[in-house]
Amino acid sequence: MRKTAIIEKNLLRKSVFLAFLFAISGIIIGLLTQSQILLFDGLYSLISVALSSLSLAAAKSMAKTDWKRYPFGKANMEPLVIMVQYIVILLLVTASLIGAIVAILQGGRSVRLDVALLYAGISTLICFSFSFYLKKRKKNIRSGLLSTEAKIWTI
Repeated sequence: MRKTAIIEKNLLRKSVFLAFLFAISGIIIGLLTQSQILLFDGLYSLISVALSSLSLAAAKSMAKTDWKRYPFGKANMEPLVIMVQYIVILLLVTASLIGAIVAILQGGRSVRLDVALLYAGISTLICFSFSFYLKKRKKNIRSGLLSTEAKIWTI
């Protein structure tokens, strides 16, 4: 197996693990504080776990040398996975926008600002740091999956 494929899979595994921790913490904090925005962030992170797992599965499949089953290669798998990820993100952002408009039209919602700001600060720091980490580690690797993963962490 190529060294770049091993690095790619390890980075994707780290992304899945961190996204899972992020999802669980967001859901728990959202439920405890009854904050819909924190709960949404936790659910978004849970969907991100699924997207990252999809990237990891694609990377594992592309790294296998089963040329008899795929005589024309597996190059089409990567853009397909990336397209699915972007469609899911677009749907999530659209649902979030609609939810925000509805909340504004209904007069807004009360938010525990102390918890929300603390969570927002910590999550922003973690997400940008991991996105930077992915971008820095993938410099020598041509991987659309890792590029998309870094963008998902930025979002």
